[in-house]
Amino acid sequence: MKYTDQQLDRFSNPPPKYQTDAVIRTHKKVRDALEEFIPKEELKRQYNMSSFTFDVYLQGSYKNSTNIRNSSDIDIVVELSAVFYPDTAQLSANERHEYDRQRVSSDFRFAYFRSQVHQALVKAFGNNLVHPASKCIKIDEHGSYANADVVPCLTHKVYLNFPDRFDADVRLGMAFDTQSGQRIANFPKQHFGSMTQKSTDTNGKFKEYVRMFKALKEELVSLGRLGDGIAPSYYICLLYTSDAADDMQCVDLGG
Repeated sequence: MKYTDQQLDRFSNPPPKYQTDAVIRTHKKVRDALEEFIPKEELKRQYNMSSFTFDVYLQGSYKNSTNIRNSSDIDIVVELSAVFYPDTAQLSANERHEYDRQRVSSDFRFAYFRSQVHQALVKAFGNNLVHPASKCIKIDEHGSYANADVVPCLTHKVYLNFPDRFDADVRLGMAFDTQSGQRIANFPKQHFGSMTQKSTDTNGKFKEYVRMFKALKEELVSLGRLGDGIAPSYYICLLYTSDAADDMQCVDLGG
């Protein structure tokens, strides 16, 4: 099947403004609900914490501006930085011993935070629109709000070296435990930075091409050429610009 340049240009376009507005409204209402309904001061006193700070931000295609018309759920991360998950696997034995000696533990657990986020969302959106899932808390599309996957998590710190806790080399990400007990770590802010740089390096073409490939895949699914769910967008390909040409190239990930 061949597509015209006009069709490919249409595939590369971002979604209409009303869909973008729904994402903005949903993100804002989630952020406002968490600020209003999570009892930060009470939790600080209960668990003897110096602070109870969290960051609410988008990740995935909406954050990266690679979403297409009628995209699926938006991903909203709720990252608590007052406590964190450590990863000391890259430290030497001496550094790991020093880390264990200096670490300050907390009785606060991820499950408590997820529960607080869930309760706040129920208060804001209603119990019938908020549903717990294994990796997130889902909010149903309704009115002027979009479908959303809210992902409670803790800051994830990968220690590259540890002379002491004030001068450690740390790579920051986020991590959470699924309902089955599996821990998943990710680095959405670094992903966004890398994609932004790649977009700059390609004069903005990278995001257009990603949208084009994603929309083309959805077109093939609708025509029965591909099975629904057979090719998640993050498995399709990596896109880049070669040094010698302005054209984009697709690299098979082998999986």
